Amino acid sequence: MRKEKLLFIMTGGTIDSRFEPTKDAVITSRKSQIPQYIAHLKLHSDCSYFVACMKDSRELTRADRSRILHAVESAKARQIVICHWTYTMAQTGVYLEQNMKKGSKTVVLTGSMVPVSGFFVSDAPFNLGYAISSVQKLPPGVYICMNGRVFAPSKVEKNISIGRFEWKYLLSSLPTVEGLEKRLGQKRIGWHLSNSDRARICTLREGCKAKLKVKGKEYAVELKNGEYNLYGLEK
Repeated sequence: MRKEKLLFIMTGGTIDSRFEPTKDAVITSRKSQIPQYIAHLKLHSDCSYFVACMKDSRELTRADRSRILHAVESAKARQIVICHWTYTMAQTGVYLEQNMKKGSKTVVLTGSMVPVSGFFVSDAPFNLGYAISSVQKLPPGVYICMNGRVFAPSKVEKNISIGRFEWKYLLSSLPTVEGLEKRLGQKRIGWHLSNSDRARICTLREGCKAKLKVKGKEYAVELKNGEYNLYGLEK
C-alpha cells in the first residue's frame, strides 16, 4: 500500500523553541526539533521536512513568506503542515490563500503557546497531532488548526489574554438594515443594540444563537463559521 506524502515546513516559533536560562526566556532553536519529534510518532505517512526559516514570526518578511509559498507549491506532497509562530500565523495563512495556485493541496498551519520539548505541560504535541489528523481529512485549501478547532486564516485571531485562538467576533459583520429588508422581506426597522444585547452577541459560541427584540419584533443572531447571520423569528 502506497504511503501518502506529508510535508512539514518549519519556520521557527514557540513550538520549535527552547528555554535559555542565561536569558531567562524562550528563544527559537537554531535547529528544528520537529523532525525528531515526528519520527518518534511512527506515522503511516511518508514524511519529509523543509526549514523555511527559524525566527520569531514578528520578524517574518515577505521574502520569508515567499519562500514558504514556493515550498508549498513545489512540494510533491499534497498534505502539508506548517509549524509557525502564533503571533502572525493568520497573516501567513492569508498570504498563502491569496497567492497559492488553486490545486489539490491541503495546507494546515499550527503552532503552540509552549515549546514542544523541555516543558512538562505543552499544547504543542496536541496541536501537532490535531493538525496531522486534520490535513488528511480537509479538502484542498489553507487552514489554521489550533486549540482543537479548524479556522479559516482570514477569520481567526489570537486571544492573548487567555492564550487561545478564536473566531473573529465582529459586530460590524452583522447584516445592515437594508440587507435585513432584502433578505427577510420586511419593512425597514431601526437597528439599535443595547449594551446587554451587544454583550450577548460578543459571547456567542460557534453554532449558537441569541434572541433579540427590536421595536417589538424578534430576531435571532447566529454565529456560524466566524460570521454573524441575522434571522427573523416567525410568531
